[in-house]
Amino acid sequence: MADQKGAAEGVSAEDVAAEFATLKADIARLTETVRALIANEAEHAAGTVRGHARAAATKAGEAVDRLATEGQAAAREAKIKAGEAATDLTHLVERNPIGSVAAAFGIGFLIGLLTRRN
Repeated sequence: MADQKGAAEGVSAEDVAAEFATLKADIARLTETVRALIANEAEHAAGTVRGHARAAATKAGEAVDRLATEGQAAAREAKIKAGEAATDLTHLVERNPIGSVAAAFGIGFLIGLLTRRN
């Protein structure tokens, strides 16, 4: 106990206050360093997310463009096929007018049967 009392007597209140001030300054610097590190990591993460979002938007835009092009090609193909079918039907009617009238009559008769009320 005498050693503790002697050690305590050798330290002045000013020395303790100076040590606390140094400790407080060290903690403040450490806090600022941690704050800066967190801000840097957050900015890096945000940049990474932005990069991924841009890449996804680019891919989505490319997919939309590709689908639009494919849709336009399919529409052109359908228009061509419809024109060919109309031409074929016209030629069929010209070659066989009686059969065409009979087929039209038969189709009309079937539609009439299906839609009549009991």
